[in-house]
Amino acid sequence: MANKIIKVGSSAAVTIPKKVLSSLSIDIGDKVYVNVDGKNRRIIVEPLVNFKIKEETAEYIEDFVKEYKKDLEKLSK
Repeated sequence: MANKIIKVGSSAAVTIPKKVLSSLSIDIGDKVYVNVDGKNRRIIVEPLVNFKIKEETAEYIEDFVKEYKKDLEKLSK
Protein backbone atom coordinates (compact mmCIF):
# COMPACT_ATOMS: atom_id res chain seq x y z
CA MET A 1 0.00 0.00 0.00
CA ALA A 2 1.52 3.31 -1.06
CA ASN A 3 0.66 6.49 0.80
CA LYS A 4 1.82 10.05 0.39
CA ILE A 5 3.60 12.18 3.00
CA ILE A 6 1.60 15.37 3.53
CA LYS A 7 2.38 18.62 5.31
CA VAL A 8 0.49 19.31 8.53
CA GLY A 9 1.53 22.68 9.93
CA SER A 10 5.31 22.53 10.25
CA SER A 11 5.28 18.73 10.51
CA ALA A 12 4.75 15.83 8.12
CA ALA A 13 2.10 13.11 8.28
CA VAL A 14 1.12 9.92 6.52
CA THR A 15 -2.55 9.07 6.16
CA ILE A 16 -3.67 5.69 7.44
CA PRO A 17 -6.68 4.13 5.73
CA LYS A 18 -9.73 3.53 7.91
CA LYS A 19 -9.56 -0.25 7.24
CA VAL A 20 -6.02 -0.37 8.65
CA LEU A 21 -7.02 1.60 11.75
CA SER A 22 -9.97 -0.70 12.26
CA SER A 23 -7.91 -3.87 11.83
CA LEU A 24 -5.52 -2.64 14.55
CA SER A 25 -8.36 -1.48 16.83
CA ILE A 26 -7.05 2.07 16.90
CA ASP A 27 -8.78 5.34 16.16
CA ILE A 28 -8.00 8.98 15.51
CA GLY A 29 -6.59 10.50 18.70
CA ASP A 30 -5.16 7.23 20.06
CA LYS A 31 -1.52 7.26 21.07
CA VAL A 32 0.96 5.28 18.99
CA TYR A 33 4.63 4.47 19.37
CA VAL A 34 6.78 5.55 16.41
CA ASN A 35 10.08 3.73 16.01
CA VAL A 36 12.68 4.38 13.32
CA ASP A 37 14.70 1.54 11.85
CA GLY A 38 17.41 3.56 10.13
CA LYS A 39 19.33 0.51 8.98
CA ASN A 40 16.39 -0.77 6.94
CA ARG A 41 14.91 2.70 6.29
CA ARG A 42 11.59 1.89 7.98
CA ILE A 43 9.20 3.78 10.18
CA ILE A 44 7.24 1.48 12.47
CA VAL A 45 4.00 2.70 14.01
CA GLU A 46 2.41 0.56 16.72
CA PRO A 47 -0.56 1.15 19.00
CA LEU A 48 0.68 2.20 22.43
CA VAL A 49 -1.63 -0.40 24.00
CA ASN A 50 0.79 -3.07 22.74
CA PHE A 51 3.30 -1.86 25.29
CA LYS A 52 2.99 -2.71 28.95
CA ILE A 53 5.24 0.13 30.03
CA LYS A 54 4.27 3.66 30.88
CA GLU A 55 4.78 6.37 28.32
CA GLU A 56 7.24 8.07 30.71
CA THR A 57 9.36 4.91 30.80
CA ALA A 58 9.26 4.65 27.01
CA GLU A 59 10.53 8.23 26.72
CA TYR A 60 13.33 7.49 29.20
CA ILE A 61 14.40 4.44 27.19
CA GLU A 62 14.28 6.43 23.95
CA ASP A 63 16.49 9.16 25.45
CA PHE A 64 18.92 6.54 26.78
CA VAL A 65 19.23 4.88 23.37
CA LYS A 66 19.80 8.23 21.65
CA GLU A 67 22.53 9.15 24.14
CA TYR A 68 24.34 5.82 24.05
CA LYS A 69 23.55 4.70 20.48
CA LYS A 70 27.19 4.36 19.39
CA ASP A 71 28.12 2.39 22.49
CA LEU A 72 25.09 0.11 22.13
CA GLU A 73 25.97 -0.56 18.48
CA LYS A 74 29.53 -1.52 19.50
CA LEU A 75 28.17 -3.89 22.16
CA SER A 76 25.83 -5.56 19.68
CA LYS A 77 28.71 -6.70 17.46
